[in-house]
Amino acid sequence: MSYSQKLMLRSNLSRAVTNTEGFEAFDRTDVDQIMEEQNFQRTGMVSNDQIKRLGEMTGAAYILVAEGTLTEDNKIFVMAKILNVESTKLMVTDNYLMGTSSSEMQRGCRALASKMFGTMAGASTSTNKFMDLFKKKQQSSTKQAEDSIAAARKAEEAAAVAAALELQRLEEQRIRQEQADAEAKARQERAAAEEKARQERAAAELAAKEQKRLDAERKKAEEEERAKYYITKLNAKEYLYLGNTMSKKDYENFLKNNCPEAFSQYHNGKKLIGAGWGLFGTGLVVTAGGGALFALYAIAEGDKSFPNLSVFEIIGPVVMGVGGAMTLASIPVLGVGYNKQKKSVKTYNSKCASPGIQPVALNLTAGQNGLGLALQF
Repeated sequence: MSYSQKLMLRSNLSRAVTNTEGFEAFDRTDVDQIMEEQNFQRTGMVSNDQIKRLGEMTGAAYILVAEGTLTEDNKIFVMAKILNVESTKLMVTDNYLMGTSSSEMQRGCRALASKMFGTMAGASTSTNKFMDLFKKKQQSSTKQAEDSIAAARKAEEAAAVAAALELQRLEEQRIRQEQADAEAKARQERAAAEEKARQERAAAELAAKEQKRLDAERKKAEEEERAKYYITKLNAKEYLYLGNTMSKKDYENFLKNNCPEAFSQYHNGKKLIGAGWGLFGTGLVVTAGGGALFALYAIAEGDKSFPNLSVFEIIGPVVMGVGGAMTLASIPVLGVGYNKQKKSVKTYNSKCASPGIQPVALNLTAGQNGLGLALQF
């Protein structure tokens, strides 16, 4: 037989089986190759293992094996048999002779299928029994397939639910991890900010301490430098400035030109000292006068030539008392005056001493008017 005749026979036979009520044929394009590999066509022999393997390959419960031969009168003789895949039992066998035309092959395949599956009138009892068994087997296989499909669908749905739950768990885990990472990052940033602020405060405190130390050193250096230009009172009449000795007059003129506040203190003290000494001297004179009056009274007591002598007895002590009071009053005045002059030195040293002030010097000079003293600052 040619390849086209084999193809037509296979197609018509599959159509005839499919059109038979209660049956369905599964045609594979590689059936020839399978049969070639299993030596079905060459040997015509089908072993039990081959039947099972062929059933597993095609997915059928029963296998229809058909073999066609071209006769000398250009007819096709078809031998067919049905095998149970599980038991490898031969269920039905039959043969048919048909023409080679398309219409003849269609009629021959329908007749062969009808004979084998017991759908034609006069089908044998064994064939009908086979049909019942075949239908039951097909129904059982269909139910098993439906149960398998339902179980597979349930498994798929369960797997889908499990996958969704797993995705949800992973998403929640990812969100929690992101939150934990964000919180950890925030803590690190806060710790870094606090550490930076602490370092800045420490640096500021250190800078402040260093500045305070530098200011103290600078102030000390300034004080030491200014101390070189301080005035020291040597005694009641002399002052020392930059190694030079100044008299009271020189000192007064020096303050007048270089430190008005100290000059004012010194000058006011000078006035008080003058007033104090004046008061002291006057008090002594008055006291002496009062003593003289009292002495005169003592000498002339009983002398009738001095009338009103008793007046001297009273006036003398009074005048002496007034003079003593004036003398005593001069002491605090003198104290205040000398204290002001002493303070003038402190005032100058604390407020006016500086390198720019030159000492006072008295020089003997000669001019047109003769010799004289020049006061230099």
